[in-house]
Amino acid sequence: MEWLGPIGIFIALALLVVLAMRAYNILVIAPVVAIVILLTNKMPLINGFFTAPDSYMAGLGSFITKFFIVLLLGAILGKYMEDSGAAKSIAKSLMKHVKPDNPYRMLVFLMVIN
Repeated sequence: MEWLGPIGIFIALALLVVLAMRAYNILVIAPVVAIVILLTNKMPLINGFFTAPDSYMAGLGSFITKFFIVLLLGAILGKYMEDSGAAKSIAKSLMKHVKPDNPYRMLVFLMVIN
């Protein structure tokens, strides 16, 4: 049954991609995927998800505390861009320069400007 662990990781990754493409919230997807990985790797569910020092919730809490300012400032900037109309203006100018008939051209353009 050693093969079940890596297969569980691939199943969880596929589940993450499929659910994200179907526009499910990542705050719901991530714990579900973590549970799939815990179960397929024969890890104790409560200990691996909540109580262990290297559990899912400990990692999530550590990430949030490390990057809270960045996340907060990004949310504030996004809200200001939405309220001022800057986001719509940027999107409209992109659509003028890159024809929307080819979605791959738009993806490449977005990758280049990032």
